[in-house]
Amino acid sequence: METPNLNTALSRIGIRISSNDIKTRDRSFVDLEETIIKALYEARNDGRLLSLIFSWQTINGEYLITEKFFKLRDRYQKILGFNHLINAFCAYSLHLGLHKYKKGSIRLKKEQFLLREAPAAVKGSGAVTWLKEINIICPTSHFVLKPESIMSPKELVQFNLQFRNRLIYGANWRADIITAIQLGIENPSKIKELIGCSYEPANRIFKQYLMATTNIT
Repeated sequence: METPNLNTALSRIGIRISSNDIKTRDRSFVDLEETIIKALYEARNDGRLLSLIFSWQTINGEYLITEKFFKLRDRYQKILGFNHLINAFCAYSLHLGLHKYKKGSIRLKKEQFLLREAPAAVKGSGAVTWLKEINIICPTSHFVLKPESIMSPKELVQFNLQFRNRLIYGANWRADIITAIQLGIENPSKIKELIGCSYEPANRIFKQYLMATTNIT
């Protein structure tokens, strides 16, 4: 399948980047977790993008598969190196009450600013407490969310098939396997490659789905 650029991928998971964002159902596959991970690497030099990622998590974070998120985190860190913004993302998720992210909310050995250094702003407005707990410093005045730029679940479900299936089946591998099948992938090995699961659930759920949707004669 075609791999879209990051801005296109972000628009397909409900982050409004520009006025040309997609507003109709798109049958191509853009993975939710992988797009968030990629965006967190890109956001190391982009405060606006980081704000959008955190805003997305505020509104739609309960629909991410945390097991998949951490699996992708580990893969990307082997290639691109450690990224403290992923720790910050996990700390924020924990702050929101999404406790499965606790394993990623790890305290840094050395204090580091979230983005650019701003000691004067920290002195003036204080530091974000849940970030300070993991040794990441961000002035309270610099932590700004942009919920108006994020599609709600009700909006996103209208055109993102993966997200729609997360609402129906839950935030789990079954939802993504069924998404792959509905996109026309009819081989468990290819399903495994696309979504990153192991072969056993891909094969099992593929057979179950085929059984459930085959007309009885």
